[in-house]
Amino acid sequence: MSIPLTPFDLSPLAVGQSGSIDLTKIMNQGGLNPGNKPTLRLFNDSGSGLQVNFPVSGIGFQLPAGAWQDVNPQPGESSIDFTVLYLLPNPPVTLLMVTYYSPNEQLPAMPQLGNSPIGGGVTIATANNVSNTGQPPFTSIVYGLPSGDNNALGALNLENSGFGQFGDSIYQGEIEVSGPSGNATTITNDNITTPDLVVGNSHVASNSVTTPKILLTQGSISKISLTGPFTTVVGHITINHGLGAVPDFIFISINSTSTSAHNVYWNNTNSTTLDLYSDGILQVYVLCLKF
Repeated sequence: MSIPLTPFDLSPLAVGQSGSIDLTKIMNQGGLNPGNKPTLRLFNDSGSGLQVNFPVSGIGFQLPAGAWQDVNPQPGESSIDFTVLYLLPNPPVTLLMVTYYSPNEQLPAMPQLGNSPIGGGVTIATANNVSNTGQPPFTSIVYGLPSGDNNALGALNLENSGFGQFGDSIYQGEIEVSGPSGNATTITNDNITTPDLVVGNSHVASNSVTTPKILLTQGSISKISLTGPFTTVVGHITINHGLGAVPDFIFISINSTSTSAHNVYWNNTNSTTLDLYSDGILQVYVLCLKF
């Protein structure tokens, strides 16, 4: 027959803190035959996302706020251990409820969420703002978990401590910032794409920045290309400068292994090539800029 265990109140536990429900008495109901596995039905009727572990059975899983889970631990299981992963703000209920079902007992259908607002299912009025004050650090104030995603931190999570998570192992996180011009800056985990990058006192940390133009305090640079080394001859050679546009500025650097007692200059440039003239055999690099 089914036996409800005493509900565990999760309200005193902050993020990172742990609790435990003793099972030593209840798990001996069906004897210690490994084939007689009972069922424990867990209902996390709280705002706490949990990492749940059964130490004897070696079972572990994440139990989001408002979630149900049936578990078949080994006979003789000692406890249900759990650690708080996140907290939803101001939950009206903070209970972890467990029901024991004997081996081979027919289980009732998984209940639907009732009057508890934990986990959704309740219609609320439209809010004009979201404010969170006086709550413990790391309390989640905005939380999103798409169907089919089991990431305990959610695909979207904003905490009152200043932490913000966008995306997870399934969904690509992305932030888009738009303005009146219609141009948008998009930030992902490994790239920043922007129509104009303004360089001031800000710091951009990313593996890649894609921008058509860098706006400096004065002036701008839209393209830059460094190519070489090239080996000149007495006369001229034609090289590909790699800028993709007609350069506005061309700088030629002679390799330190070459003597400086020679002259080298350029002429006849277009969007692809330019001519290098020299009175000797030199190793040179070419830097081209487009403003």
